[in-house]
Amino acid sequence: YAGLHGVQSFRGLREIVTARDVHEFGAGVRLWAGNLLNWVVADVDGNLAYFTSGDIPLRADLEAGVVLDDGPRFIRDGSGPSNWVPDPARSQGQSIPFLAIPTEEMPHIVNPPAGFVVSANNDPLGLQLDGDTLNQFRPSSPGSIYYLGGGVDGGVHLGLRAGRITQLLREKVDAGAAITMDDMKRIQADTVLLDAQLLTPFLLDAFDRAGRAGAPPELASLAQDPAIQEAIGRLAAWDFSSPTGIPEGYDAADVDGVRNPVVTPEEAAHSVAATLYTIWRGHLVDAVVNDPLVDLGVPSGFGDALNLVHQLVSRDPFTGLGPFSGVNFFPEPAGLRAADRRDAVLLGALREALDDLASNRYAEAFANSTGQDDYRWGKLHRVTFEHPLGGMRSIPPAAGFTDLADGLPGIARDGGYQTVNPGDGWETTAKGSNAFQFTFGSWQRHVMSPGDPLARPDGVLGFANVAGGSSGDSSSPLYASQLGKWLTVDYHRMPMNARDVRVAAERVELFTPPLP
Repeated sequence: YAGLHGVQSFRGLREIVTARDVHEFGAGVRLWAGNLLNWVVADVDGNLAYFTSGDIPLRADLEAGVVLDDGPRFIRDGSGPSNWVPDPARSQGQSIPFLAIPTEEMPHIVNPPAGFVVSANNDPLGLQLDGDTLNQFRPSSPGSIYYLGGGVDGGVHLGLRAGRITQLLREKVDAGAAITMDDMKRIQADTVLLDAQLLTPFLLDAFDRAGRAGAPPELASLAQDPAIQEAIGRLAAWDFSSPTGIPEGYDAADVDGVRNPVVTPEEAAHSVAATLYTIWRGHLVDAVVNDPLVDLGVPSGFGDALNLVHQLVSRDPFTGLGPFSGVNFFPEPAGLRAADRRDAVLLGALREALDDLASNRYAEAFANSTGQDDYRWGKLHRVTFEHPLGGMRSIPPAAGFTDLADGLPGIARDGGYQTVNPGDGWETTAKGSNAFQFTFGSWQRHVMSPGDPLARPDGVLGFANVAGGSSGDSSSPLYASQLGKWLTVDYHRMPMNARDVRVAAERVELFTPPLP
């Protein structure tokens, strides 16, 4: 870990907070060596920039263009040709006594042609998009492997949150419309599943082909299944959003933390579709990736599985072989051509999902119902806030919030896997009534506008919300005071200068050291 060395992060922080433009800001970021962080900045001259901080060490084997041992994603013994390259003179101006990736090769951009920057904890250069973190080469050293790190989250690798934010911004830009603060608030509240936009068309196409004359019997029987037909109809009409669909649920459509008890038919339909898709996706990931790998002796829970599933189902022409692996991920039904085997897996995963939803695994949420209208997403997708001291301080039951039902702990909330308004923390293969609970999300939301007419001419108009409130003391009136608005993605006005802070202050506490 680079931060174990004498890094210059506090010097960098001083440079950052005193910077007069984005370039001086970037110079400060380069000194923030111990942590890999995303920094987005704009200056009064209209410049916009994104920087990544942190000293990323160069490895001797990767610099030679080879990968020794099990690669840098795994722990190494600290010696030999597979470790960091010593540079006690710190010849690059870096903080650590080892060679590091040069500043110009760290992800960054100043005044992007698109006119905006999106940062959502994604892979900014797409180095992990193909599932292989070690097959790119450094721009300044073409024989050296370009390695920034090896994550395990397929949603991050696919850039799902960043992709959806970009999609929404481009809609405004392409229409020639100004992007307002209200637009940004709506984007932060968005609960569209971008991976559903990518994968659902393959399922719909498979169903269409299975229903055609001359389709193999294995496919035709699936296309004639009434439950599959109903589910396909629901997914075809879906807008890919993930509302709770229940009156007890909190949705972004609700206002100021107050639930609207009326569930419209449209919300209910989208909620059911979100459930169907999520459970189908889990069975698909198992069928396409995890089960074949387990058969080969590879442990299940492959981190990039969703990424790999998308690559496999979208190959054209389809061969049934994984990238560079020679593994047939669609071996059954034997005797069918590869494309038909793929369609059988896509539709078979939906049949398995429907059986699963009616099983005892989901009995607490859906009471073994086979009626698809009962499969409301809010019954599964619930948030809990565990207090460090536990017990009655946790939410629920603290602050007047209650569990959804006996056996269904937590507060029902919209959102899902890698939505812009995040609501996950579970694997894509999660299964069960209590498998989709989450304990974190956007811990704090900000929307800022410099020089806004509603602010002073030299000021910044700001709105924010902290998940819960500004106190962790469950006896304080500030404990969970903002949670309702957080659940419905609403905001409060922020004091953005010393005068506004003094005016808004409820009390002032001074802490003075004792005199010697």
